[in-house]
Amino acid sequence: MGNTMNKPHILYFTANKSNQKNFEKEFGTKGFALTFASSGKEGLEFLAAHKVDVALFGSDISDMSGLEALNHLNRLAIDIPFILLSNNGSIPQAVEAIKQGAYDFIPNTFQFSELEKTITKAIKENSIKREFQQTGVEDKRIQALEKKAISLGKANIDMLAAQEQLEEKNLQMETLLNELSTRKDELQAIFDASPSAIIMINSEDKITAANKQVHDFFGIRREDILNKNFDQFIESIKPCFKDFEQFLIFAEEMEEYCDECDVGEFDMHSIYQFSVEISQPNTRFILPVTAIVKSTAGEYQGRIWIYEDITQAKQADELLHTIAEASPIPFVVTRLSDGEIIYANKPLAELVGYKISELIGQHALDFYANPGDRERLLEKLKVEGQALHQEIQVRKSDGEVIWMIFSLTTGMVGSEKVVIGGLYDINERRRAEEALRESEERFRQLTENISEAFWIYDIKTERVIYISPAFEDITGLKREEVLENFEKGIEIIHPDDRDRILSVLNKRAVGEFDEEYRIIKPGNNVRWVRERAFPIFNDAGELYRICGVSEDFTYRKAAEENLRLYRKIFMNSNDTIAILDKDARILEVNPAAQTLFGYSPDEIVGKSTELFIGKEVFAETLQQLPDKGNYSFRKEIVAQTKSGKQIIVELSAFPILNDEDDVIYRVGFSRDITQRKQAEEALRTAHDELEIRVQERTAELANANSELQKAREGLEIRVQERTAELAETLRDLKVTQSQLVQSEKMAALGTLVAGIAHEINTPVGAINSMHNTLVRAVEKLKQIYETEFPDAFSENPKLARTMKVIEDANRVIASGSERVTTIVKRLRSFARLDEAALKEADIHEGLEDTLVLIHHEIKHHINVVKNYGELPLVSCFPGKLNQVFLNLLINAKQAVGEEGTVTISTTHKNGNIHVSIADNGVGIPQENLQKIFDPGFTTKGVGVGTGLGLSIVYQIVREDHKGDITVESEVGKGTTFTVSIPDNLDELVEHT
Repeated sequence: MGNTMNKPHILYFTANKSNQKNFEKEFGTKGFALTFASSGKEGLEFLAAHKVDVALFGSDISDMSGLEALNHLNRLAIDIPFILLSNNGSIPQAVEAIKQGAYDFIPNTFQFSELEKTITKAIKENSIKREFQQTGVEDKRIQALEKKAISLGKANIDMLAAQEQLEEKNLQMETLLNELSTRKDELQAIFDASPSAIIMINSEDKITAANKQVHDFFGIRREDILNKNFDQFIESIKPCFKDFEQFLIFAEEMEEYCDECDVGEFDMHSIYQFSVEISQPNTRFILPVTAIVKSTAGEYQGRIWIYEDITQAKQADELLHTIAEASPIPFVVTRLSDGEIIYANKPLAELVGYKISELIGQHALDFYANPGDRERLLEKLKVEGQALHQEIQVRKSDGEVIWMIFSLTTGMVGSEKVVIGGLYDINERRRAEEALRESEERFRQLTENISEAFWIYDIKTERVIYISPAFEDITGLKREEVLENFEKGIEIIHPDDRDRILSVLNKRAVGEFDEEYRIIKPGNNVRWVRERAFPIFNDAGELYRICGVSEDFTYRKAAEENLRLYRKIFMNSNDTIAILDKDARILEVNPAAQTLFGYSPDEIVGKSTELFIGKEVFAETLQQLPDKGNYSFRKEIVAQTKSGKQIIVELSAFPILNDEDDVIYRVGFSRDITQRKQAEEALRTAHDELEIRVQERTAELANANSELQKAREGLEIRVQERTAELAETLRDLKVTQSQLVQSEKMAALGTLVAGIAHEINTPVGAINSMHNTLVRAVEKLKQIYETEFPDAFSENPKLARTMKVIEDANRVIASGSERVTTIVKRLRSFARLDEAALKEADIHEGLEDTLVLIHHEIKHHINVVKNYGELPLVSCFPGKLNQVFLNLLINAKQAVGEEGTVTISTTHKNGNIHVSIADNGVGIPQENLQKIFDPGFTTKGVGVGTGLGLSIVYQIVREDHKGDITVESEVGKGTTFTVSIPDNLDELVEHT
């Protein structure tokens, strides 16, 4: 804490270090001594011991409130201005603070310049008050001043209350504006969300809207085509097309096609032919679709062009057909309504004994052995959306009934709902299960007498329910032990195999268990066991048991290990494998050779491969095989079997080298690829059929897009209607708000101005009266001196100088008194704001009254130039017109800042009174001129303006005075507002 001599001393109650730094930065350099108290107690102790000129109490003090601190000051009889700063103080709190002696109540959102004025004013008034007390001015005068101060404080509080109400109205209006902006953004978002490029043109063929996909499709920015002719857009996208002329022809035909039919009833099969390919910026296929836009009255308003990307549809359709045709699983698509088959693949046709063409058009119900099964499946589809793994009996073309598994789901093909099904032939499995159940007892008897151990596992109880006697011989365990505790069988698995076997045990539940592992029998005897498992299903098709066979194949395992690589790779290969010498003579061949070529191994061994591939191909191939070094050889040739049949074979070979890298043997592989080659040819043949399906699928997608467009248009209409409703509500709110602000603000201003004028008029009258008396007294005194002491002035220069000072003082007082009287007159004239009657008034007098009211705002560095013309008295609403001048002059003052020129010009011509108020300030940007009179629009900072002043001005001029107001502005050069009102408003009002 500290103080500086001869400086006004401010004590600021605040615990916020940031507040202290900001306050010290603003006031420390302006001739103030500053002290900060971080608590109420600390500040009161300082006030009790030091002289302070003004105290500020911040809202961040925690140990006491501002009212409590004020009560402490009153009890200590410390008489200094006490100003409360509050973040969230209410109007009643402010009133209570003023009643208890606070000088002022200021929100924490204050401007430092405004706070400085309040502090300076408080210090000055407190100084005057102390001078009155020191010079013996009576208490009644002091009390009157205090009463006026309280009155002014209450007026300030009233203004704060009005400000709160205005801020609340502004918040409501801002909410509505935000909602309107959100609706607009949502509409644009819906427009941009379309995967298609969309162009909207009006009745003059001007582009009024485009979504962002236009740039993705054609590489053209939306901003570059808006408000341009549609023909210009078409010309700009010409480089994108592989065949632009074809696109123009298709677009013209599409326009005629779309104009002649209902967009919602497009036959997409017939319009898919209009798709074209673009190659830049990206390669894709597009389909142009158009629709006319009409008003509710049926008038033509424009057209919408939609460019649909069908590239993925083509690829998806091709992929779908490839999968369906290549799948070995029977596949069918039927119409849900009547069961008509609309698609079936080859495996299904072969399974039921028909050709694909014979199946198409038949009804699925004809193939159900039990017609009730279809009704059951349809009900399941209706409830669950799918019917999976359903075992159904199907009747073939020859009348044979077979078992199949149906897995069905629903989908859409175009506008029709269909059932899509995958089928699986389980007829053999079902027959096997039935045979298994019939022979179960005999099989059990068999298991009792074989060397392999047979066991049965129950799924429901998760227990082994049967083990054959051979189990004890294989494992060395008692059957009862394992039946009681399954873990006993796990414990004897060799530690090196146990984790592997435990990880695959769950395979037994689906019959995929076939494992070889070691066990340790009592006596540490290690044995190899092979265990296989398979499932058993009940009549409902549910897995309920697993059967397994375990055998001891220790001795066989040893032999198999020696032959494992040879048997697995050589003997069991599906491909023909031959061991050749370096001259391609066959030394050994696997059994697959007989399958492929028809020759037995005995017929082949010792022969040259020329036997299969012919002399010329053999010689050519042998030349391609080097005699030294490693190589990789692969070739497709036409070979001949023993029966003379020609097949396509894929040959591959690699060498076996000695230590010198010489080829001593060759290993050759042969694979029949005839069917693969035929399949490739069949695939190429099926391409045309797939193309047809692609067109059908594309048509379906286009039809779906048409429905989407129709829904989008309906949504757009609803959004436009809602937007219109919100706009109408917003206009009503703005009008109501403007009227409320005008009446409250001007009523309060008029009352305040009239009260001030009245209060000033009384002391000014007293000053004028006493001044006149003083002038006469001095004049009489001068006459007495000249009569009684004629030489007094010549002999006593001091007396002459004193009389001259008194006379000069009287002239200054007279001039000042006259000035105050003029100001009071102007204030009382301006205060006629509540006059509602139309009356004749002097426009110049209203301008002068307004200038007097804002004299303190413009009296320093702002130059006011008056170019008044000759104006008659005109009928008007003087109070409201003064409000117009007040708002425009204050705006001009704020525009020029601390220095500048404001020019007021008046003229009378063409039956109108014109008042122009021009400034050389910052000016208004062109984009804001259209919104300058909108309620709520302001370019001022938060807390500086409400955005309602010019809206009120516009209403008073246009509605009340049947006139007009215009604005001209250029940034950096200034702004001119011109108000024009008729000189015969009384006649206009009478006629209306």
